[in-house]
Amino acid sequence: MMRLSTLAVQAPLLLVLAGTAAATPVTIDFTLTATEGSQFGVTAPAEITGSFVVDSSFLAQASGNYDGSAISDFLMQIGTQVYDQNTAFSPDLQGIDLENHNIVGVAMNWEQTAAGLGGPFTQWAEDGTWFAGSTVEQPGDEILQGPAGSQAFTNTAGAVPEASTWAMMLAGFAGLGYAGYRKARQAAVASI
Repeated sequence: MMRLSTLAVQAPLLLVLAGTAAATPVTIDFTLTATEGSQFGVTAPAEITGSFVVDSSFLAQASGNYDGSAISDFLMQIGTQVYDQNTAFSPDLQGIDLENHNIVGVAMNWEQTAAGLGGPFTQWAEDGTWFAGSTVEQPGDEILQGPAGSQAFTNTAGAVPEASTWAMMLAGFAGLGYAGYRKARQAAVASI
């Protein structure tokens, strides 16, 4: 009887602890597909790559548009040059479009700071359009750009189960443990 009462106390405690799982940083890789233009040694068609970090709790939110404050450690590579938000740019991350716990668009403007590396000016919209150039005064055919849907985002970490998933799993294990306990107890009584 002591084992059953211990299980009755431990199972709810584990359910409470599962609901307080800490959020973790998630690295998001991105690819911008350039369909027009030529800048920084890159001529379309080409891909520009990079990454940024968001918190796993941000990705757990409902679909919608959010401000850009969830993004940190943003960097991208155009040609052989790597640009990061700590040394090369003054980012203005304006918005994030989230659908089914995945980032599908980012709105931002980046301009070179005094510590910059010779460009670029970059602007992205949440619908997936974007462009990059050394200045905004360039002719349109010289600016690297991509149409709607040309931003692609990939979560590089494995999927993190929600707290309710952990709770259901623990409840299932508790149920299996109790069923095994009852079966062993019934077998012991039957053998007497």
